[in-house]
Amino acid sequence: NDDPNLWELLKQHANSEDLVLTGSVREKRTRIDFGIVQHHKYTVLQVYEVPRKVNNQFANVQERLVKMRNPHGKQRYSGPWHAKDDIWKSTRMANFSPEAIGQGVFFTDFEAFKAQWRQIEVNLSMAEAGVERFLVLDD
Repeated sequence: NDDPNLWELLKQHANSEDLVLTGSVREKRTRIDFGIVQHHKYTVLQVYEVPRKVNNQFANVQERLVKMRNPHGKQRYSGPWHAKDDIWKSTRMANFSPEAIGQGVFFTDFEAFKAQWRQIEVNLSMAEAGVERFLVLDD
């Protein structure tokens, strides 16, 4: 996905009460690189801009990270920024424990996100629309 506004779109919607879904890119439902199930939906939970070290000093370099969730939670993500990746030590989140965030939840960098997940759907929160009542089936 080469949309120059994609990061801003993710920031706007994932860091709100909107629901952001994305789909992995392959045609068949198989497990491939990094434990990502292909032809499968994932939830984008939040996005972060995290300061990174360059030459052992924090510089004005921001790593763009996407916090995601596999709703089935069975496969463990093993790509860049996985729970035990040493790259966490190069950020201001060095004391953060990503392995403690919950089953099926993981982080990936924005470039990997664009390569693996192409289809993005945003379901807007009804809270901002002032709607307080919803149709409930079998009520």
